[in-house]
Amino acid sequence: MISLRAENKLLVYSHKGFAAVSVERDGFLFWNGRQELIVPASVTYLVDLSKLTAVFDEATQVVTVTLPPLVMGDVAFEPEGARTNNGGLLTFDQDEVDQLTKLNYAAARRAFVKQAQGRTVVQAAERQAKANVQTALALPLRIVGKPNIRVVAQFK
Repeated sequence: MISLRAENKLLVYSHKGFAAVSVERDGFLFWNGRQELIVPASVTYLVDLSKLTAVFDEATQVVTVTLPPLVMGDVAFEPEGARTNNGGLLTFDQDEVDQLTKLNYAAARRAFVKQAQGRTVVQAAERQAKANVQTALALPLRIVGKPNIRVVAQFK
């Protein structure tokens, strides 16, 4: 338990997906346009190991580990896999296209964070966090000759 706390953070899950967003420019007559962006992204989930608590019940030979809430890492876009469609966008200024791209990436970040905070993804990350911590604590117990002690991880 002490060695796990010393490591501080444990990466327990990584979610990969994509965000599909668009932004429109409303201009004069035929100067209207729309830029679509589809970009792959990933995000990691971490457990702050310094906040683990454990209780050993000698009667049942069970160590119950309580985990702190998951921490979601930063969104990592994969721009090399992005697809941009500037359909109908008429402009003589590359700065304008770049500005629309910047707006699209901001919208993509919001969309992907919402996706990553979805119940299904968070539940998968929590299941993996429990399994990782249980394995990390059970292995040393087996090594020191205590294979009968069971480790159960749970969230607050």
